[in-house]
Amino acid sequence: RQQEAREAAGISVGGGGNPFGVDNEFRSGISLTQTLFNGSAFSAIQGAQQLKDVNQRAVDRQMQTLDNQVRQAYYDALFAQERVRVLEQRVQRTKQTLHEASLQVRQGVTPKFQRLSTEVELSNTETQLVQAENTVGIALDNLKNTMGISVDRPIRLEGTLDAAETSMYREVSMQRAIETALDRRPDIEQARLAIELRQVQENTVRAEYLPRLSAVANFNYTGRVPDDRELTLSDPNDPFAFSTQDRGFFEDSFWNPAFSVGLQLSWNIFNGFQTTARVEQQQVAVRRAEIEYEQARRGVALEVRRALRNLQDARQRINNQDQNVQRAETNYQFVSQRVQQGVSNQLELREASDQLDQSRLNYRQAVHDY
Repeated sequence: RQQEAREAAGISVGGGGNPFGVDNEFRSGISLTQTLFNGSAFSAIQGAQQLKDVNQRAVDRQMQTLDNQVRQAYYDALFAQERVRVLEQRVQRTKQTLHEASLQVRQGVTPKFQRLSTEVELSNTETQLVQAENTVGIALDNLKNTMGISVDRPIRLEGTLDAAETSMYREVSMQRAIETALDRRPDIEQARLAIELRQVQENTVRAEYLPRLSAVANFNYTGRVPDDRELTLSDPNDPFAFSTQDRGFFEDSFWNPAFSVGLQLSWNIFNGFQTTARVEQQQVAVRRAEIEYEQARRGVALEVRRALRNLQDARQRINNQDQNVQRAETNYQFVSQRVQQGVSNQLELREASDQLDQSRLNYRQAVHDY
């Protein structure tokens, strides 16, 4: 009778097939995992910070090196210009000597070979002057290149290689200088940080012995939606009376959410002693970094000792050459007067001129080195 009533109501009920199957099934979900403890990851984060500090010290050291290179290039160019000035003065003196020798030859008091010898000396000096000027151009180009500016850009150097009052020079303690260098040299700090970085890397490898703990959350949403979503309802008062109802696609009865949370623990119990071998390798790397750090400290101490010895040597040479330049200038004036009076020859004058030039160059070189 129920079947007849359904047919009378236009409701067909088929049989066969899977009674638990549906026409359409939809699955969606999201899974969240948050690491609570991972020794390797935590050590890697620390190692990244250490590596950043190491690279920053390398940048600082490059800045110091560039500063020193610019200073060196500047003083090299300044010394090259001073050498040109010395040679220019020599050319002027040689021209004056040639003029006087020519007068004496015309007067018959000096043989012609002295004039010819002076002409040869003048030509050689002018050649040296041309070479010195070329050296100045090269030195200036090197300075501009070191400073990072175009080599076509003209520049003019300020300052001269003249030492100030030598009594004002600072006395530097050897021990104090070494301590200051060890404290301010970024490469020393970089070597020390390299030890810590190696230790962090060792801890990162050791962390592989430890388990990993993570929190896991899963949310799934499953839909089982039939194509025919009509619902047949019976009248509770009349078992032979039926009605139908259309259900929507997102009807709650078709969709089922599910949510779960938990903890996940993973532990690599045995990996063929690979972790042990890597730990030993990192221990060797730590020891190597410690040795390099000690070598760097000893190297800085040697550099400071050598620099202070060179500083003291340059200071003494400045004092000696300053007085020597004065003596050479006085000697040249005396010889020039003797040549004019005819009691000395051109050879002695050239020797005095060479001594004067050499004294001036030695003085400039001492100031440059200081």
